Amino acid sequence: MLLLPSPPALAIVTRTLGEYVSAFRHILCRSGPAPKRRADAVLLAANARPNAGGKLAGLTLWGEAAFFPPPRRAYVSLAPPLQRKERQLLFRLKRSGTELFGGPLPNKTTVHELLVRTGEADDLLPYRRPLTSLRDLEEWPFPAAVVKPRAGSRGRGVRLATLSPPYLLWGQDAHGLSFRTAYQRREDLFAALVPDLGGTFLEEPLPLLTPDGRPYDVRVFLLREAACADRPYLLAVVVRLGLRGRFTANLHTGGTPLSFREFARRYPDLGTAERKERLRKAAVRVGALVFRLFPRAWEVGLDFGFRATGEPVLLEVNGTPGRTSLRALGADLPARRLTRLLRLGLSPCAAERYPGSVVGKARARAGRGCPLLRGLSARTKDPYPRETGTIAQTAAGGRERASKGREEGAVVGPWSYREPLAEVGFLGAGRIAEALIAGLVASGTDGGSILVANRTRAERLDELAGRYGVRPVRNVSDLARAPLIVLAVKPKDVPEALSPLRDLLGPEHVLVSLAAGVPLAALTRLVPKAAVARAMPNTAAQVRASATGIAFPAETPSAVRGRVLDLFSRVGSAVEVEERAMDAVTALAGSGPAFLYAALEAMVQGTEGALAPEVALRLARQMFAGAARLWEVDPAPLAEHIRRIASPGGTTERGLAVLRETGALSAFSRAVAAAAERAAEISADVVRFLEGKDGPAP
Repeated sequence: MLLLPSPPALAIVTRTLGEYVSAFRHILCRSGPAPKRRADAVLLAANARPNAGGKLAGLTLWGEAAFFPPPRRAYVSLAPPLQRKERQLLFRLKRSGTELFGGPLPNKTTVHELLVRTGEADDLLPYRRPLTSLRDLEEWPFPAAVVKPRAGSRGRGVRLATLSPPYLLWGQDAHGLSFRTAYQRREDLFAALVPDLGGTFLEEPLPLLTPDGRPYDVRVFLLREAACADRPYLLAVVVRLGLRGRFTANLHTGGTPLSFREFARRYPDLGTAERKERLRKAAVRVGALVFRLFPRAWEVGLDFGFRATGEPVLLEVNGTPGRTSLRALGADLPARRLTRLLRLGLSPCAAERYPGSVVGKARARAGRGCPLLRGLSARTKDPYPRETGTIAQTAAGGRERASKGREEGAVVGPWSYREPLAEVGFLGAGRIAEALIAGLVASGTDGGSILVANRTRAERLDELAGRYGVRPVRNVSDLARAPLIVLAVKPKDVPEALSPLRDLLGPEHVLVSLAAGVPLAALTRLVPKAAVARAMPNTAAQVRASATGIAFPAETPSAVRGRVLDLFSRVGSAVEVEERAMDAVTALAGSGPAFLYAALEAMVQGTEGALAPEVALRLARQMFAGAARLWEVDPAPLAEHIRRIASPGGTTERGLAVLRETGALSAFSRAVAAAAERAAEISADVVRFLEGKDGPAP
């Protein structure tokens, strides 16, 4: 194991050590040897030998186990998907207090929606629509559509669907294999796209073919100009030229990287000086916006296409762009890239950009007098004017514009853009609380941003911390650090549970109660200064499939409503209802799953003697999941779905007749009504109990 006397200022986490070693050698050849003193930058690789510690002219190579002392900050140069050892390495870095930068951005759809919400790059964005049902294809305004997966790389799953004769599906499948299929009817083409519903989106087609029939696109490599600024530094413009007969131009499918000058020489009509200037201006605009919206991004790769008018269109934003094209265009570009990364990581401006962080506190040691910065000579004149404003102001403006676009009372689904979740506290650690925590963590929320307190059973907090990485809070009053608190206790325990928080919760807090029957008026009396809401999720939240009804007081601001809806939409679908409808929500969404399970159990019992129990259960499970999925992608009336299955004189029709004759169908209606009636009775008991009147404890 390699031991250093003090923490290094910067670590670069990579799986391609050779690339960085070659770039650093190139830097040394240009600028001379670095001063002889301890290294300020190291390389970390999870797949290196445990004791592979060595030095290369001031650049230290570390293996996974050579980890003491931990670096002050680390740049993550890893493209998804991450291997298990890589995830473990990043976890160890974060746990040791290292500031992490770089890494992949959110998926393509999330980044695109964020750019749309800001309203600052509308003229550069293509028309897109999520593909959630066949109706989206029928209403598509273009004669063709590019079908793209929400998340992916190397062009996998990108296809062109022509929606007018001849009907073609052309591109790559999920495994990266190229194909081209023709269909006789439009319905056959739609049927081929049914498996993609819910996981893909449609994008307007662009004329990205050269005169000799080769696909192309343009990738612009940008780096942050300085740690304390958001203006981009344009590193390179690379044209990717694909093979004839292919739809995509990715290098992994046989594409060739070209400089824009070489592309203009081969295709003068496509590589004009006007197009190049438009492209440069567009890249600078988008790069500055991306760097403001993602403060910890140090480099991005922007993929552009062109409309027939020559206007550039942003296709994708990549947080970890492949660098094969950079290396193909010469050793100077990777060296310039590494130079910029070292300057960003060792810059004293990090304290201005991240005040109060580990990086800011290590300002003097990290940047001043660094030998690497003095030894690097690859300087580039700044071609872009300085911009005013801060990241916080830009992010706040984006959130304000996003909140304006939210419709009150609308169902929030998985395609809505979600900003990183702020700290959220849970008061109570029962089943429903754990289901919500599991769903939030599965949605990508950092477990460290979830605070959990429990009035009894302290070992329960340790159990949740070990399972989900949440932060246990021993003192209930410490939950006031979280701006949004979820109350998940029994109704009779609500007054006592909220007593320590009564004077600590102010207008900046939102309290969401899951306690059945506790009215909003009672919550307001218990925490008079905070905003309140009632929510009724179900245990399907743990698989992000909860159906949640939420009620607010009439005077609740739209921003508060948006925060609560956003929280519960991360674990399923959330809809705003009036408080008087919460009893019906409890009966349908809360008790409804049990009714369906009972019906499925009865259906399985009807196959006794014909099917083995495990086979019957497997078929019933998939039947139920398939029916729900079909209704989701094709929201036709339920009576229409029944009509499509029940052929005249067939098996389904006879079974439905038995259900009607025995009153089984009306029994489900009575069951939901009875559950709603019981919910109303419990609500009345809760109100009497909270008011101190005689009545059973709910």
